[in-house]
Amino acid sequence: MGLREGSLAVVARVLRKAGKASLEEVKSSPVRTAGAAVGIVSIVAMALLSAIKPTETSATPLAKAGAVLVEDKSITQISLITIDRSTVVMDEETAKQVRRLEGEGRRRLLAAPDVRRLIQYAATSGIRGTVVYVDGEPHFRPDGFRYLVPVALATGVDEEALASARDVVVWGELLLKDSQPDILVIRKIAPA
Repeated sequence: MGLREGSLAVVARVLRKAGKASLEEVKSSPVRTAGAAVGIVSIVAMALLSAIKPTETSATPLAKAGAVLVEDKSITQISLITIDRSTVVMDEETAKQVRRLEGEGRRRLLAAPDVRRLIQYAATSGIRGTVVYVDGEPHFRPDGFRYLVPVALATGVDEEALASARDVVVWGELLLKDSQPDILVIRKIAPA
């Protein structure tokens, strides 16, 4: 289970509304409400546990944040404490596992020699590929690769040529972030 941007704000709003409703419930039936609260707390604890602990193949954003805290700060471990037990969700060994998973994920995306080759082709002979629109924004998928890179058009490049084409050859600059393609600045575009 991962957390998406804004998801904590949604949870906070729901908890605020639920808190107001639960005050009324406690006044009318305190024993039944206490039993239900224990059940809800255990569900939330299990959700947090699954959101923080990395799996064998991936690490959630919350696990990555926990790894940063353990590695970069004076925190030695992060534990989830409930009424009946305490579970360590992040320690030095788990942080190393998160970093290993992140490294494997980056290596699977695109190898460094391929990045250098695409940068060279973009500047000289052009990159052949497909224009794909994601949420109304243009992205470029180079032939032979399984990733999309957002597109920016340099001054003077006809936006209509990009919008009307699907298979194209583009020239420009492939900009990187963390050694991975981040944005393709197109200086020239032609049909493939």
